[in-house]
Amino acid sequence: MAIIVPGTRTINLNDGIRTNLDYTNGVLTLQTKKTFPEAVDPSLYPSVIYVDGRNGSDTGLGTLSSPYKTVQKACSSVTIDNSLILIITAGTYDIQDGLQSILKSGIRLTYGVMNGLMGSVIFNLQNISINRTMVMSKLNQFIGITFKRTSAGYNVYEYFYDAATINLEFNNCVFDTGSISIVYPIYTGNSAGCTITKLTYSYCSFLTQFSSNDTNSSYLKGLFQYCSFKNASTFTSDPNNTFSVSYNADYSLTNLELMYGVYFGTYSWRFNFYSSEGTFISNEIDLGKYFRQITSISMVNIIPAGASIKLSTSTSSDRLTFSPFELINHSTGEINSPQGRYMKIKVELTGTEVLKQVEHHTFSSQEASQFQPNPYINFNGNLALKTSYPNTIPKDSSWQTGGSLFTTAIDKTNMYMINSLSADMSKVTWDPANKGSTVTLSNGNLTSTNTGMGSTKATHGKSTGKWYWEITVVDNSFLFIGISNSSASSETTIFNTANVRFYYYSGVKYPEVAAYGASWANNDVISVLLDMDNGKIEFWKNGVSQGDSHTDVALLGTVYPTLGSGSSSPSRAATANFGSLPFKYALPAGYSPYEEKLKFVFKDGSNIYQLIAESKDNIIPKMTSAVAPSGEVFASYYYGTTYEPYRAFNQNAGSFWDGANGTPPYTIGYKFNNQKIIRMYAVKGSANAVNYSPKDWQFQGSNDGVNYTTLDTITSAVWTASEKKIFPIANTDPYLYYRLNITASNAAYPQIDEIEMMENTDGEWLLIGAETVTAAMIDLYGISDFTQLNRKKQTIVKDLENNGALGVGKLFSYELDLKAFEHMTNIAIT
Repeated sequence: MAIIVPGTRTINLNDGIRTNLDYTNGVLTLQTKKTFPEAVDPSLYPSVIYVDGRNGSDTGLGTLSSPYKTVQKACSSVTIDNSLILIITAGTYDIQDGLQSILKSGIRLTYGVMNGLMGSVIFNLQNISINRTMVMSKLNQFIGITFKRTSAGYNVYEYFYDAATINLEFNNCVFDTGSISIVYPIYTGNSAGCTITKLTYSYCSFLTQFSSNDTNSSYLKGLFQYCSFKNASTFTSDPNNTFSVSYNADYSLTNLELMYGVYFGTYSWRFNFYSSEGTFISNEIDLGKYFRQITSISMVNIIPAGASIKLSTSTSSDRLTFSPFELINHSTGEINSPQGRYMKIKVELTGTEVLKQVEHHTFSSQEASQFQPNPYINFNGNLALKTSYPNTIPKDSSWQTGGSLFTTAIDKTNMYMINSLSADMSKVTWDPANKGSTVTLSNGNLTSTNTGMGSTKATHGKSTGKWYWEITVVDNSFLFIGISNSSASSETTIFNTANVRFYYYSGVKYPEVAAYGASWANNDVISVLLDMDNGKIEFWKNGVSQGDSHTDVALLGTVYPTLGSGSSSPSRAATANFGSLPFKYALPAGYSPYEEKLKFVFKDGSNIYQLIAESKDNIIPKMTSAVAPSGEVFASYYYGTTYEPYRAFNQNAGSFWDGANGTPPYTIGYKFNNQKIIRMYAVKGSANAVNYSPKDWQFQGSNDGVNYTTLDTITSAVWTASEKKIFPIANTDPYLYYRLNITASNAAYPQIDEIEMMENTDGEWLLIGAETVTAAMIDLYGISDFTQLNRKKQTIVKDLENNGALGVGKLFSYELDLKAFEHMTNIAIT
């Protein structure tokens, strides 16, 4: 006997299945139906071409990672039968030459929308014209597309005529009005009409009000299946059409939307997201006097593959106390609960897991206006977690020392998390906005090529300070190098005006047209030394000074590095280095690179800190002489040129320093160009004879090369052959000079194969002062590279303690203080 269940309950599964638990005429029935047509499955097509109107490029590959930008490009690239063109971002796609321009004659082609895409994919059909010749021997299909007409022309979505043969199918498409009054969707020719292999509209919604009817006669033809029309009451349907439905007064569908998936709202496809399972428990059912006769439940089980259903019953004799739910026998429907007048039925439905790729939602202007500012969220039409906190650093106008001081306070409570820190200062290049029309810039706007009489100025000017930059000559013909002010034109000849100070390729200076220095040619490097504090400019050719060319630079006001031209042909070209790359020649004393470098120190409260960078490498370069490539090697004695002191710093095993012919103490060391805080050093013993390795020594630092501070003392060192010993030291002071002061060796005199010095730190803050930041602090301790501040991933290994037995096993535990691991991401036990 069937059970009567009052009412209907809907249970949603996660793959788009809507399941109804219904009771009709005394029968408990479970029925399911799709809430939308099947989406496009790319795996069913031998070739898939991807289109992304927002981020794609028609120079791409048409792949998911490198999609095309336009539908036309995707269509033209189709060469394989049964191809799919898949649109992966919502938006309007202009089809310049109408629908016919994206159809294929001899290839089956499908247009679809990415599964789960939110937002309409609109094909804006423009410039509709008559097509008399296209023969579609294969089907062209559109799924989930919205069509609009916004340009003048024939008042149809496409026009085929005479000898054309069409083979078209539209599924779950929306035909919108746009700005054009539409007579009919696809127009099929004159009285004779074109040949129609197929013209079908399935699950489509027509928002335009057609003025012609579908009578399947003469030139208006087509098969409409499960479609909806704005003017269904006046649109005459062909007898072959299986279903149509009208709109309500508000143009919402009466029943077709839920039954068949036709949808005409914001999204071309409707996607519902469901939990992976659903449970329904009925109210108690009074079985009356028949309860002893009810032994089974009849069930209509129409569920999709991969889903499952369970029915359980619970019974009661007094309507107060119910037995636990027990599963029925799903083969026979037999009830396993005790007999009772009152019963509850539980239905458990479990769906298959379905992964849906969903694009983030694009907000309408009305929705966007409702967004409330949030310090951790960016909103520019889309929502995204804020990852950047820009901060403008104001200039300190009270700073009187050289350069400029910029300071700002950073309140980390206003930031969710800082993974890295960076500082941007405008890079100096040739200025694209301040060059002649005949000038072409390349190489990151550092190379200027000029084919006319114009000039090229740099992006930044100077009115104070002493600045240095280099110009490498690429083509020297009629080239001027120097400076000009803002009054100098970039389009006309300026070398003979009062607004410039130039060094010409022939060696003449301008605007005076007077002899100055040596001439120069291609590949020569011209250095420019601009001293705005003393109002003069000097040029070098390949590192050799040509003397001051002008001492009246102050008359120009703010000046800019400039390349001038003395002829309209041939071309002139040069590459500038304003300081972003190492200079070819040493920076002159007192001068700064034209492109200023930022240096930072950090202040917390009143304390000022230097960030000591992570460093465990030898910071002495591979020396090829006592002074090359940089720094200086010194020693008290050495035994001939074969054993010079630099050989202890040349990183060449077997080449060593020999202190013979001297007397204790023997000293050997290295002078850095800038002060360094050495926290670890290494000594590699004699590669010649182990007993010549040093025995007793002090490792010392100095800033004048005369007065030394002992940082480490070693006595009675014992060596094996070619052994390298490493010595960490507790030094916090910077020195220019570091040396070994050897007081005894294991033989008559010492030999050392290699000496290394390391700053040796994992990165730490060094207190350098209090209250007031000084220029000396910034010069000595300032940093420009923030990468050492970047958040690093770290694995911490802890041993678990054996805390005794637990049942038949053992208990291991460790107390973890989460405060010490604020951003811990995972725990693993090995």
